[in-house]
Amino acid sequence: MQRLAQGLNIETSEGPKKGQYANFRHLVSKLTDDDTHFHLLCDDDIIYPDFYKRHLQAHTSSAALATFSRRWIAVESGQPESAANYPAAIADSANKFVLVNDDYLFKTTLPVMNNWLGEFSNTVFKKDARDLFLDPRLNGVCHYGLYDLGIYLRSARSHGCLLINEHLGAFRRNPSQHSSQTQSPTFRCSVVAWVALSIAASQQDKISEADLVTTAKRVFSILKKYFAQDPKVQRVLALEVLIDQRRTEAFASQFLDILPAFQDHIDPALF
Repeated sequence: MQRLAQGLNIETSEGPKKGQYANFRHLVSKLTDDDTHFHLLCDDDIIYPDFYKRHLQAHTSSAALATFSRRWIAVESGQPESAANYPAAIADSANKFVLVNDDYLFKTTLPVMNNWLGEFSNTVFKKDARDLFLDPRLNGVCHYGLYDLGIYLRSARSHGCLLINEHLGAFRRNPSQHSSQTQSPTFRCSVVAWVALSIAASQQDKISEADLVTTAKRVFSILKKYFAQDPKVQRVLALEVLIDQRRTEAFASQFLDILPAFQDHIDPALF
């Protein structure tokens, strides 16, 4: 790495080797008073030459803490094969920039389990967003598993989020990604995190009780498909009767008691 960095304005920093969340937090903690923006580029993703130019232009014109650009879904070699699944109002917009508020983000992500915003690789943050990474909670509910989506939703509270209506990068599919490892603790954590975020959102009236029920039922189906014999998952599946009875407050309380068991593979020091 030192050889590759010669002649470039690059600082290398050894990570804590405690997983991706710890790495993200470590990098964000390295920001200085002189920094104005930051970008977390995951190693399996691609950004195009105008990525930073366009994002800085967008930040100049908006008070939003985060700017997002559209992205392609690509094969492992980087060749685009499809587009992300955007809501119709976004996909059909002819505007160069689209400002979306947090109400819209909550309603178009959680009930349909679609993080159309993407990952950190297609996002640039103002430095003021740093604290969102250091305390990953929405309404007191830890959103590990959907660390990126939780931060996006929280970053939009004051000034919305600004979408750059241009494909400036690509998400590369490969067999070693967390989303492909369907029996891993990380994948399991990401599935139940949809319910965790939905509970926190419903408590703040960002989504309806019906939306929470919809998300929970979708999650139950996924858990039954991949983890039906997992003792931790069986504790969650036992709560399905509460959703069927629309006893959402009891469901939320009991689910949140179980949630830490799905996050036990994450370094406890991060909580």
